[in-house]
Amino acid sequence: MLRAYARHYALPRNHVELLERFYLAAMLDTMNFWLGLPDWTEWLPDHIRKLAGREAAAYLREESFLFGGTPYWE
Repeated sequence: MLRAYARHYALPRNHVELLERFYLAAMLDTMNFWLGLPDWTEWLPDHIRKLAGREAAAYLREESFLFGGTPYWE
């Protein structure tokens, strides 16, 4: 999808970093919605643990994570 977009519009040099920031912000914002679901205690703690242990930790170490090949849900 990025390649298709880049054929029409120039991407900034730091587009991966910007997408990773947006991803983390979107995940945090979505958690507010998830807390309202009746079964959140069954799956959300594990989801947060994965997000903090992989994506957020990689971001804080200034390592790229978005296109690493491991989906966030695994």
